[in-house]
Amino acid sequence: MQSANRTNSRRANAVARAPREVPAQTRGHVILTEFDAIAAALVERLKSENIPYFVIEPDPSAAAGLVGGGIAVISREN
Repeated sequence: MQSANRTNSRRANAVARAPREVPAQTRGHVILTEFDAIAAALVERLKSENIPYFVIEPDPSAAAGLVGGGIAVISREN
């Protein structure tokens, strides 16, 4: 039971870390509206080229998983 509580707490913290909007000073970035296998490959390429990107993810649980995986996420509910 404690393990499940820790996992839920980590997810809640990850969601809280996912911003709800792109920082105002951000320029020259890419917005991804879906995170799938193609987007994952694109993210790796963007990272290697130091190009800022954000994935828009409306589902808080999915956003938490992406943030936990080092993906820049904008958590926005529809």
